[in-house]
Amino acid sequence: MCTKVNMTLEKRLIDIMVRRGAHENTVYHIKEAQKLKQEIDEILGHNVYDLFPDILNN
Repeated sequence: MCTKVNMTLEKRLIDIMVRRGAHENTVYHIKEAQKLKQEIDEILGHNVYDLFPDILNN
């Protein structure tokens, strides 16, 4: 996810907003990223984070 620290999608989005600020299309990008994660979860049949147990500990 472009950092040396593994983190959840939600934490990454917050990290980006803290560093770069929120813009008029930020809400759109957050919603679309969450939709993509949900689609991946549905394809897998479980939460994608289950594949990376260390990611939830950060």
